[in-house]
Amino acid sequence: MSFQPLTLLLADPISLGVEVLYLLGAVIGALLVIIWMLWRMISALAEQAEQLDALQGLEEIAESLDEMAKGSDELGRRRLEHVLIDIRDGQKRFEERWLAQMEKHGGAGGAGGAMPGIDSSATSLSERITNRLLAMGFERIEVLSPIEEVDSMADGDGEVRVEARRGGVAHKGHVLLREGSIADVRLRDGYDAFP
Repeated sequence: MSFQPLTLLLADPISLGVEVLYLLGAVIGALLVIIWMLWRMISALAEQAEQLDALQGLEEIAESLDEMAKGSDELGRRRLEHVLIDIRDGQKRFEERWLAQMEKHGGAGGAGGAMPGIDSSATSLSERITNRLLAMGFERIEVLSPIEEVDSMADGDGEVRVEARRGGVAHKGHVLLREGSIADVRLRDGYDAFP
């Protein structure tokens, strides 16, 4: 629209009205486009806010999963520890039974040779006592009774005094013999002496 004198504008009011309507329509159209774009941006921001809220829940889930993983690792270790303890105890019981059978059937005081090719006199009573204590988990085993006295009990009854260590603790006591076989092992640690 050009700047013409006021008289020209008043003389042609129709062309002025059309131009104003075009201008007003363009402004309204631009405002509608801006409002539509603002509405889309607000909608997109609202969707992103909802997604961020959902992701914040993921952080809590990740923390709880870490705690669960730590707990399951601890549970797995405890189960494994119990299984290993059961295996160790079973092995000790097996060794004790095996040694008892060897003493009955193939030891120095036994009647028959359970293991062919092994001389029963080669396994003296003190060696069998040492082997039994080793199987029970003892170390640094010392037979305190005189060796002649121990050998004289090879076919009879008696007690052999011994000293050994287990877990770093000294144990003292005796091994009971019945008919040349080890009947019982009675060792006490040094802590029993204190009230």
